[in-house]
Amino acid sequence: MTDQTSQAMTTEQPKAAQHGAKTLFWYFSLFWTMAITAFSVGAIWFQLINKFFPMEVNYLLIRNAFSQTAIKSAIAALIVGAPVFFLFTWLIRKSIKKEEIKLKSGARMWIGYLILFIVVATAVGDIITIVWKFLNGDFTSRFLLKSLVILAITGWTFIYFWLSLKSDDGLKNSKLPRMFVITSAVAVIISLIIGFTLIDSPATARAKSYDLTRENDLRNISSSVDNYFNQSGKLPASLEDLKPIEGATDPITHQPYRYKTLSDTQYQLCATFQTDNQLTTGEKTTQVYNQNNFLHSQGEQCFDLKVNDWNGKQIIIR
Repeated sequence: MTDQTSQAMTTEQPKAAQHGAKTLFWYFSLFWTMAITAFSVGAIWFQLINKFFPMEVNYLLIRNAFSQTAIKSAIAALIVGAPVFFLFTWLIRKSIKKEEIKLKSGARMWIGYLILFIVVATAVGDIITIVWKFLNGDFTSRFLLKSLVILAITGWTFIYFWLSLKSDDGLKNSKLPRMFVITSAVAVIISLIIGFTLIDSPATARAKSYDLTRENDLRNISSSVDNYFNQSGKLPASLEDLKPIEGATDPITHQPYRYKTLSDTQYQLCATFQTDNQLTTGEKTTQVYNQNNFLHSQGEQCFDLKVNDWNGKQIIIR
């Protein structure tokens, strides 16, 4: 009889260890994917606020931090991370109902309180920032809305995990977990819809990328013209005189950009663009501080430029 009991205890020990490892894996995965989902939802709402609520109190040169790149990153994270988060939420709830997870186990309690700590730290940091901004005179709609987004996400997460950890049955018989999943899913879907309405289509994004290449090519050509002028004392007769030079041709047509001299110190560069970078968007507000930007409309655009004689910036004299 003693041998049978000893054998039974021996077979149960690996099983208990396996359940502990599984609990640790599930809760760490839940924690990580929940963080991805929460930060991505917050990032999309932040960019929505940035687009429609420009900064009124200015601390930096950038008045509007709207970024399609940030939205695209958040959308990609949500598409991948949110389903995994809901999957692990379902697996954990299923295991709790089957009593396969020890509710007072070390793994569950440690990770649960770690989540609460991070949520509290985020909320406290947000409140500190609110007070600091308020003391600096920034109590605008823009900042208050961002603060509300952070507090809503952290508050909802804290309340759910706090009640879950304090519940004797892990909310097994409560409707709160279902409400949490439904509310979170609705928030993710709404955020994705908003995100997709704020970004360009892949075709437009591709066209803008080509135009950015053309702008950089024109900058490189302009810099090469400056070097040529300062070495020879005259403008090049054609782009052939600048060889070797990178980016002297259009990235799609592979035709050379049009170059023409206007005077001893002035010349003209022309390129055909697919988009208009003069549109008033948050992403363009940082460009006004760069004199070397080639602002253009869609179609062929020509820029009348003055050579840089090393005493000042290149000037676009349109």
